[in-house]
Order: sequence, then C-alpha cells, then structure tokens
Amino acid sequence: RFHVLHVSTADEVPLLADHRGLITAEACPHHLLFSIDDYARLGTLVQMNPSLKTAADCRGLWQGLQDGLIQVIATDHA
Repeated sequence: RFHVLHVSTADEVPLLADHRGLITAEACPHHLLFSIDDYARLGTLVQMNPSLKTAADCRGLWQGLQDGLIQVIATDHA
C-alpha cells in the first residue's frame, strides 16, 4: 500500500483511479476551499506549499472525494 499526501491538482485524481485499491490519498482543506482566485483577496494568508491551484483543480479534488479516490481530508501539519 502507498498513501499520497497533499493531492492538490485535478490531474492527480485519474492517476489515483489507475491504482484503486493499492493507493490511498489525502487532500488538505485549503486545496478544497481556496484557489488562485483568492490570492487577490487574502494575499499571504493563503500562501502555502504546495501552492493553491485553479478553481477547476478544486472541483477535481471534490470529485475525487465523491468518487472515493481521495479518502482523507487532512491538515498539512504546518
């Protein structure tokens, strides 16, 4: 088994599907709830690594959760 931390892009989700049952994954709340569109409003409050991605990436992560490809919502412990 292999657990992937900090999934932050929609492009990663199909890779998880290719290995269903062998790989588990997690996403952080900030990657689900914020996108690069929020930098203008929140500035360095949403500066992190891995960085925020697009709104389409947020939607892809949510879809990964709904499809059971991302099993955990976790903090980044920072």
